Amino acid sequence: MGSLPCSTGPVAAAFRRLIDAFYDRVEGDELVSPLFPGGVSEKHRAHVTTWWVEVFGGPAGYTDEHGGCERMLAHHRAWGSRRSSASASPR
Repeated sequence: MGSLPCSTGPVAAAFRRLIDAFYDRVEGDELVSPLFPGGVSEKHRAHVTTWWVEVFGGPAGYTDEHGGCERMLAHHRAWGSRRSSASASPR
């Protein structure tokens, strides 16, 4: 697959529309929306857009700006364990 033209051009704009459509639905879903209390931030939407542009062959913006895949996975693993311990019943 060839590389995408740039992280700010029409390809990135198309990914952003996709991300916004997805998270707009997430915010409106009674089952899933509690995972994002207060809604999905602009910062998160921008990070996810940068991620997907990179994953599909665009510039390494996510890796350069946010540390890449391993850092993203570690962040989400930490979020999951914080959430698990917060919902655990006291012993």
